[in-house]
Amino acid sequence: PALCMLRDKLEARVLDARSGSSRMKPDLAAEVDAAVRALDLFAVWQKAPEILISLEALRNRAVQGWLKDEERARIENSYQAFLAKCRDLDLGIWLLGEEQEETQVPRDSDALEAMPVASGERAAVRVEAFADLVGLPQSVWIDTEDDALLHRDPALGKGPERSATSQSESSQSDSRRYARVTSYRDTIFNAMPEWSSNASQVTPRD
Repeated sequence: PALCMLRDKLEARVLDARSGSSRMKPDLAAEVDAAVRALDLFAVWQKAPEILISLEALRNRAVQGWLKDEERARIENSYQAFLAKCRDLDLGIWLLGEEQEETQVPRDSDALEAMPVASGERAAVRVEAFADLVGLPQSVWIDTEDDALLHRDPALGKGPERSATSQSESSQSDSRRYARVTSYRDTIFNAMPEWSSNASQVTPRD
């Protein structure tokens, strides 16, 4: 809230300064440009954790099993592009070299890795699957905390009916209610392109 209040005040100052742009001195113009960049960067930084949570959820092993090869490839490419932009803008989302070594996760030498998403912040993922009998698409949800299949939207309430896709299940997860539910289409075709477009307008620091 405090940062948002400062943002609002800065936006008001920028508007006031720009209203007299015809007589703006060069040094003031430079300060206005810096303020505009700060506002743009703040908006991108503020949205970055949501994008990371969605991409990490789509990279979950249980979710990946429901996706096509080209969808998995697009997710990984989007993930790497996202982390590269976060690194360029110094948003603090990606792991540094020493931190990457500590994770001991197999990866390509040039691949970037993100900071871990806190357990309570993880998102459930909606995927479209085809029912065996009728052959029509139906929505199912994947619990990315313990790789379990949910049969209804976890945002609707506690204790959804579920079946396990892994050996690990806990009574605590049975009552989990996700604050975030994402999907391949929502993330890859909506949220990620919008974030990338906004991020491309922010000039990296020299």
